[in-house]
Amino acid sequence: MKKLIFGIGIMVIMVAMAQSAQAMNIISYNFGGGPGTNSASKAFTTSGVTTTATATWDGFSNAGLVNHGTSGLGVWNTGGSDSNNIDGDGRNDYLHMTFGSMTTLRGLYLSHDDSNDFYDLYVDGTKVINNASAHGDWDDFATGLYQGFTFTIRADGSSDDYTLYGMRIENPVPEPTTVLLMSIGIAGLIGGAARRKLKQKAVVKS
Repeated sequence: MKKLIFGIGIMVIMVAMAQSAQAMNIISYNFGGGPGTNSASKAFTTSGVTTTATATWDGFSNAGLVNHGTSGLGVWNTGGSDSNNIDGDGRNDYLHMTFGSMTTLRGLYLSHDDSNDFYDLYVDGTKVINNASAHGDWDDFATGLYQGFTFTIRADGSSDDYTLYGMRIENPVPEPTTVLLMSIGIAGLIGGAARRKLKQKAVVKS
């Protein structure tokens, strides 16, 4: 019993080591260079991780179109004389970037028209940033600050006019040494249990 408890304790320590030794792999998306077409959704894959862009206007339920242009991703809200950018002229545009698993957002690059461009950021429908400047450069976020499946950029003023040019996410990848340590630990526990069973059988036979 003592050996079993000791083995379980070792495994707990090794799992803790595995969790703390994750190497943070930053994936950077570049949405520039598009053909200028509109679509209901647009998928982008970098380093094996896919994000899908969709668009709405004046909320989360009015479907718009995603514009993929030379300067990045914008929204066409299918009404009036709307531009292909993320703007708040007439209707407030929402651009949604969705991932298939829990993701940590590490940065946004929003192009801008002038110093009066601002954006709101939502994570899974909850506003986490209000009226941040879209200044034509990277906004970097601390690790673990914004985690979710869908990140939404919203324009909420008539002067707002920009595109999503780039996005950075954090993709945790266990280091090979950690995986090796866990494998050795599991193999050791299995081997120890097998040896004890053989000894018990030998005692019974004698």
